[in-house]
Amino acid sequence: MNSEHKRALNQCSQLLLDSLDATPAYLYELKNQKCITEEAADKIQTQASRRSKVSLLLQHIQLGGPKAFPAFRLSLMKEYSWIVRELDKTVDEYQNMVQENISREQTNVTKNQQTIALQALGKILQKRLIPMVYGPNHSWNSGKYGGDAIIRKLIETIRELEKRCADILHENERKPEPLHERIEKERNNALQEQAADHAAEMHRLQNQVKKAHKEVESCKKKNETLTQQIKALKDEKKQLKLELKVALADKKLLVQKYQKKTNTHEE
Repeated sequence: MNSEHKRALNQCSQLLLDSLDATPAYLYELKNQKCITEEAADKIQTQASRRSKVSLLLQHIQLGGPKAFPAFRLSLMKEYSWIVRELDKTVDEYQNMVQENISREQTNVTKNQQTIALQALGKILQKRLIPMVYGPNHSWNSGKYGGDAIIRKLIETIRELEKRCADILHENERKPEPLHERIEKERNNALQEQAADHAAEMHRLQNQVKKAHKEVESCKKKNETLTQQIKALKDEKKQLKLELKVALADKKLLVQKYQKKTNTHEE
């Protein structure tokens, strides 16, 4: 039994002790539902008072497997529906509390991750991008700035990097396309080549598959023909055996007739 079901039973234990009647018939029902064992049911019935029976019953239910709580809850539906509502309410409250704790932890983790990511980004700017774009003499300390300032500096540095790349490539003289478009075009060309190669390979494989299908169909037809021939031979063999049997019987009759005539002449 999981923690939320145990908690629900503990939270509602007083209500169960005050209301539930652990009669032999009720214990028999719980035993049939595999909520408690037969040995547990016998021990519960030996208790002197109703409350002590219910108390021991709750102990055994909590020792049950994952199906114990649902079976116990179902047994209460008919005559103790208010207890079921209270159990469900307790379970829902526990689940909501767990979910709130998870959400709170996730929020804290997300904030921590954002802080760590911004700190790492600031160090990359300070030690890599800014010296590469502006030179080693350009001073910028990421530790002095917050997240927004780091993002702004990143955008500014990337734009400057793009401008300097265009200047070095003399792209300003021929209406240059943006770097991301140029990269995208190269990527698309590579993908088109890959697609053409894949299409050719697919065509080759399809031809092989068609050829294989034809061979399979041919084999099937040959197998069907052979099967029919084998059946015909079996039928012919059966017929020959029958004819042989008849011939042997006729021969036997002729021999018997001949012997009979011979015996008659001798007499």
